Amino acid sequence: PAPGLQDHYIGAMAALAKRFTGDPSVTGYEIMNEPLPGLVAPAGLFDQGYLYPFYRRVIDALTGTRDGGVRPAGTSYGPACGYRDLGVHDTSHLFFVEPTATRNLTDVALGLSLPFTSYPNIVYAPHAYTHVFTLDTQVPGGVLSGLYPLGYSQAMETGDAEARAMGAALFIGEYGNSNSVDSGVLSSETAAMDAASVGSTLWAWKGNCNPGVSAAACEPG
Repeated sequence: PAPGLQDHYIGAMAALAKRFTGDPSVTGYEIMNEPLPGLVAPAGLFDQGYLYPFYRRVIDALTGTRDGGVRPAGTSYGPACGYRDLGVHDTSHLFFVEPTATRNLTDVALGLSLPFTSYPNIVYAPHAYTHVFTLDTQVPGGVLSGLYPLGYSQAMETGDAEARAMGAALFIGEYGNSNSVDSGVLSSETAAMDAASVGSTLWAWKGNCNPGVSAAACEPG
């Protein structure tokens, strides 16, 4: 729809949405997996300054929601900018949005969680990797794991508060661990999600097929 990188990304999502508009077998679209700020801005400023405004533009383009001002094609976009209606008009699907991926290290968003769109079908979908990728795992021997995070429920409690603040539902878009700690980490993570009544999707579903594991070990049964 225009020459910029965001325009190309939005155009690709529009092509996808045109294919699946009205398809009841599709739950929705995750706009971006584990976004990172790179050198654009510190993680705490990236969400509201760049990431969520980009999510708004995607939603504007695909649904016809008009929440931000429209800039001429080929110009740069500021935090208040939306995007023109690309004629897809997919208003039956969910849009899954993630905060900056640094949340995987802290189990709490570093940036502010604020409303960014008036489209109602928004799902906040952070990842929960407590004691897998959180900062305590960077200290040998697990000496900090009893101090922070404050438990497996922390990711759910902070996620619920963040989702409510932006007017979204909560869904844990990704969690998982190596198979060797299923009995401790995986069982504790799923128990925390069950207690919070939060839906989720598991990553590393085929983790037993890591390099060095025989093909026979990966066969069903």
